[in-house]
Amino acid sequence: MADLHGPEHGVLRLPTELAWGGRTEFDLDDSYDRTAAYKIVLEEGTDRHLRELISGRLLAAIWAQMRPARQVRALWEKQFPQLRAGA
Repeated sequence: MADLHGPEHGVLRLPTELAWGGRTEFDLDDSYDRTAAYKIVLEEGTDRHLRELISGRLLAAIWAQMRPARQVRALWEKQFPQLRAGA
């Protein structure tokens, strides 16, 4: 998770290849927007998207509130057991 260097505050602008549903801007200081943006990036993003758009520290802090797809959650918790411990 140390490689995840995304922003922690302000507006996160997702590229159109991730935000194909229309909305591209998410306020990271708003809990609903933050979890919505992270869910999109975790489920649809490439390694580059993950490194640039997700903050490892913020992800760990909000993981318990997130509801990514079951397979995505299992994959992340397998790779980063500290997420499971904090959930």
